[in-house]
Amino acid sequence: MENKHLVTLRVLSKKLVAALLMTSAVSTSVRAGGMDAYQQRTDDSSGQLTSSNPVYMPSQWSMSNGEVLRGFIRPANGISVAASANVRWGIFGAVSGQISLGNGSTVNLECDLDLTSSASLAIGGSSIHKATIASPQPVAIHLGGDFSLPASRTLFIDSPELTLDGRGYTLNFANSSAALRINSDKMLTLRNMVINGLSGANQIKGPGTLKLQNCVVNIPTDTTWTTSWGDVRILMADDVVVRGGGKYVFGSATSLTVSANSILSFDTNTTFSFAPQDQSNNRLYMGDSTSILRFDGATFCAPGAGGFTGLQMRKGMLMLDNKVTVSNSYHHTLENAITLGDGTDAGEVDVHLNAGASFKMNCGILHYNNANFGGYG
Repeated sequence: MENKHLVTLRVLSKKLVAALLMTSAVSTSVRAGGMDAYQQRTDDSSGQLTSSNPVYMPSQWSMSNGEVLRGFIRPANGISVAASANVRWGIFGAVSGQISLGNGSTVNLECDLDLTSSASLAIGGSSIHKATIASPQPVAIHLGGDFSLPASRTLFIDSPELTLDGRGYTLNFANSSAALRINSDKMLTLRNMVINGLSGANQIKGPGTLKLQNCVVNIPTDTTWTTSWGDVRILMADDVVVRGGGKYVFGSATSLTVSANSILSFDTNTTFSFAPQDQSNNRLYMGDSTSILRFDGATFCAPGAGGFTGLQMRKGMLMLDNKVTVSNSYHHTLENAITLGDGTDAGEVDVHLNAGASFKMNCGILHYNNANFGGYG
């Protein structure tokens, strides 16, 4: 009989060989020159430096047009990309330090990107300030701490869906003209974060789609955030809360959608104003009966004057908490009213007043147009 220890050794050897083969199949690519890595070799066909072991990059790494960072790389002090350069990142390690994107540069993400708490962003030079994050497939950037978009800079999004996952941290828009611009037929998802600094000067622009998912949007008193630039489409998913005492104006001539099983809430002293640029009353979409628009001590405004035509709400639920103010217009016509329901069973809006809730009609008409009166609770 064969010795059981020898059998075990042979089994372990097979596993070890398999592991080594898997390891050798994974390579790390960085620009040739100036790199301390194990088992280095020069790939003459690409000009890249490859290593089968993880690479630690202690200094900020500079990239020129066409260069690649791919594999088990740990940039400890950031990455800089030259102006107008088009580069590729397939980085498996977390990125620390400043990510400096030269004016007109493009970073193509091949996989998700992890940032540490020390990561920061700089874009452009002294006068021109824009860069692009692109990908051929949906990818995510995971924050490791609070993160800021620099003032007077624009970051373009060119991905089927780029998700910025806050992991509970805060995304700050700097105090002057910090912007995210989503290209046509592309989507930016801001998920699991607190968002500060959105205003008239700091914007998220279209013509693509902005999706907010499990976010708190802080808009301070005497501050207005208007979504209209580039006719950006807005999609609310899961639980989105607007708070801080300021005003959110939906001004796009596209769509504001509250997804199924989702709630868009306006907290104490905040205002939601429905005022699409095309002055249409039907730009608010509710996914189904599980979609909720909630006002908690807030103001609900849908102008019915100045060319605006109020609001036609179909499906979903309107939920009121505490004292809610409703404002429409001084033109008392049903055509310009805030209308709940479209007179059909399919378009019925469930109106729910929680304990202690009340509402004051500041002006105009709130038209209850459900097919069944039972939609009120």
